[in-house]
Amino acid sequence: MQALLPAQCELFLNQYTCSELAEYKQLFGTIDPNNDGYITCNQLKNYLMCSMNHISSEELEEIVNEADLSGCGRITFDNFMQLILNRDLKEKRTETKSVFDSFDLNRDGYIDILDLSAVFFSLNSKDENQIITVFKQLDRNNDGKVDFEEFQEFMDYCNDLPF
Repeated sequence: MQALLPAQCELFLNQYTCSELAEYKQLFGTIDPNNDGYITCNQLKNYLMCSMNHISSEELEEIVNEADLSGCGRITFDNFMQLILNRDLKEKRTETKSVFDSFDLNRDGYIDILDLSAVFFSLNSKDENQIITVFKQLDRNNDGKVDFEEFQEFMDYCNDLPF
């Protein structure tokens, strides 16, 4: 097993720990049994069919096409990591959208102060100053409502906090 190259570590360092990168490198090596530094589209398809119980052929093709950036049928480790990163970001965005929707009580596509107050009250927090403070932090453009992008920025900020 080859060690990660400094450029590879640097490319994904902001998103993954070196330990996680090492695990992905090991997985890459598992999918690349001849250890030539590339995964063929067929190798990736075979791995995905074995590891994912109910993957449709459409999903399989979508994943392979997303990984094969050059279209040459070979996937480098960097391409593989980009696929994982894209999938992780997509999953994170979907989860954040679900949370946003649970705050958007009137389903108008925005969180307003009434939506936020109702959520706080449902959590037995009736401190109006706290609600206003949180709302001001969420409403980055001060238009009186929080759209999904503002909410996403706030959630990303919270996820980056060291606790």
